Amino acid sequence: MRPRIIRENSVDVLTEMCEVLLMQMTSALPVGASDNDRTHFQLAVRGVLEDAQERLIYRVQACCFTRFQKCLFNVCKIAGFGYHRDRDSRAVLKGHRLP
Repeated sequence: MRPRIIRENSVDVLTEMCEVLLMQMTSALPVGASDNDRTHFQLAVRGVLEDAQERLIYRVQACCFTRFQKCLFNVCKIAGFGYHRDRDSRAVLKGHRLP
């Protein structure tokens, strides 16, 4: 499951994965399952859930950053300011680095 999570880029799919895994983790195992079985199952699901949550956070941050850069580029273009990317992949506006 981990390779699938690592390759996934869709925020919607990652969100669904997290929801399903969380439901699996909180749902009860069949009647008669020992506490030990429950603990092992929950630990296994928790690890996969944490991987999916980390990937989801990364993808959302990357998406926000990309949209911010596009917005900044469009604003600078409309305002007539010079905007380009320097070697450090940071935005440069009129010779000043943006934070």
